[in-house]
Amino acid sequence: MQNKNKLMKLKLVTILLSGLLMSSCEKEFILDLPGAENIIVVNSFFNSDEELSLTVTKSMLPQQNQTVVELKNSKVSLFTDGAFVEDLTYFKAPDDVIGSFYSNTKPVLGHTYKVEVETNDMGKAISQSVLPQKVDI
Repeated sequence: MQNKNKLMKLKLVTILLSGLLMSSCEKEFILDLPGAENIIVVNSFFNSDEELSLTVTKSMLPQQNQTVVELKNSKVSLFTDGAFVEDLTYFKAPDDVIGSFYSNTKPVLGHTYKVEVETNDMGKAISQSVLPQKVDI
């Protein structure tokens, strides 16, 4: 009986020490990336059923506040198959978290679309994609 009590106490102490050893302190680690800088982020999902729209934001570095920064004063130009089509218009609805740049153009299957984004302080970004033909299934 006495051995059983000692064994129970030993198990209890072992469990408590294990719990104490497995818990850890939190230490903030700041990742320093020499030469890292914010870049322009262009995000769009487009199809042939609706006018093209996209968002323009600033990338986030690990050590920065993780709040999305819109680049709403950007000049956003749309090209189809290399030819200028239009400058997109920025709009933000009251319920939207961030605004978007809108086009009056519905993409056409098989054509190449290029977007050029220019900002005063971050330079220029170019994004290009093809809207592929539909696949018969």
